[in-house]
Amino acid sequence: MIRIALLAVLSALTSTAALAQDPDISARLRAYFEPLEASRDFSGVIAVRRGDELISYERFGYANWETGTQFTPQTAFPVGSVTKSLTAGLIIRMSGEGQLNLDAPVRQYIPDLDPAFTASVFDVLMHRSGLPRDFSPGALTDNRSHTVIQWLNDTHAFEPGPHDESYSNVGYSLLAIVAERAGHGRFETLVTMELLSPLGMTSSRLSRERRELDVTGYAPGPLPLDLRAPMVDEPGFGAGGLITTVDDLMRLATAVASRELDLFQPDGSLIGSFSVRTLGEEVIYTIQGSVPGYSGGVSIIPARELVIAYSTNIESYSNWGIRDVLHRLVLDEAVIPAAVRQPTYELADSHRALIGTYESTGFGPVEISEAEDGLAFTLLERGWSFYLTPQPDGAVLWRTFNIHLAPTRDETGLLTALTATQRMIGQQTEISRWARDMPPMPETETAED
Repeated sequence: MIRIALLAVLSALTSTAALAQDPDISARLRAYFEPLEASRDFSGVIAVRRGDELISYERFGYANWETGTQFTPQTAFPVGSVTKSLTAGLIIRMSGEGQLNLDAPVRQYIPDLDPAFTASVFDVLMHRSGLPRDFSPGALTDNRSHTVIQWLNDTHAFEPGPHDESYSNVGYSLLAIVAERAGHGRFETLVTMELLSPLGMTSSRLSRERRELDVTGYAPGPLPLDLRAPMVDEPGFGAGGLITTVDDLMRLATAVASRELDLFQPDGSLIGSFSVRTLGEEVIYTIQGSVPGYSGGVSIIPARELVIAYSTNIESYSNWGIRDVLHRLVLDEAVIPAAVRQPTYELADSHRALIGTYESTGFGPVEISEAEDGLAFTLLERGWSFYLTPQPDGAVLWRTFNIHLAPTRDETGLLTALTATQRMIGQQTEISRWARDMPPMPETETAED
């Protein structure tokens, strides 16, 4: 009855198209994601459109797991880097209208930047400006343009280019300021007037401040829910800030595919965090983004007239490989089955024995420590902290990346390392060894002769 009621709601409220269910695609999606929903590793909405017909709309989990609030077509999610497509589209449109010059130095529009910064607007657009990837945690007290510029001037050692391509969220915040200076308006207003309203994305909004949402984001956490509040997101705009529905994500995809929002370069590549992927003979245009607790994205498969859109509200390992899995499921290609994790165990002394620092593979130095709700796992170079799920035999699970950490001991029983086994969705299992940073040996007194 719930499924029938949902279809009725969609028929009445979803403006993308009438729902013409493809039972095969829906069955494949449900078979893959329902076990992840049951373990609270996946929650959100997935929609698939063929031409003008919405052929699958599947929801998993809840908009609020504590209250059981359901997702609706009006549920709007933060989608992080998907915002970059709008920032890039606005910059390109302003260039076409003669409001700014892509080849001009950024300092032509932001003269209060350090004179050592010589990159052009196009350099920043293409992530070739030499700017850092992210703002340092806690670095910005607010999102005013002056604050962003002052932080860059005070903390970044500008060097002349040319620079290799290196992804930069900071760069896209700078582009938002360029748009404000050249367009003589607030970035959010410019995007709304130039893009969101003309594209019919009337359920979308941009915000550089934290806003109350009609969906709750989660990260892995302790029992009884196995979930908790995610890390607090750092301020930022231009690189993030879009809050949108799955229906409006479909509209964005249509605009990109039709070039109403033209993000294509002469060589066939795309800008604004869209990328071009292939699966067999299929060419796929795709973008995804995330903020703590949420993710979302779209994929366009032009030869099949297919568009896939999704948004999620649990920050677990299922998010990171979702688009490649969705491509395979929708196209009925072989996909590696999703690993279903062990249930959560009560925290015991055998888990606390893992407390210490380790040199991880791919994440740099990490620390396991005891926190109020269990064991915390901290990336020391970034200061990001996660919850570790207790597993059998004194092991723990870093659910965000589905890395099972099992103690490795020497012949004396001393803990020397963690065996890290990672099982991401759609990928082969990877095993590595994380050496423990051993404490110094205690000093011993030597007897005098």
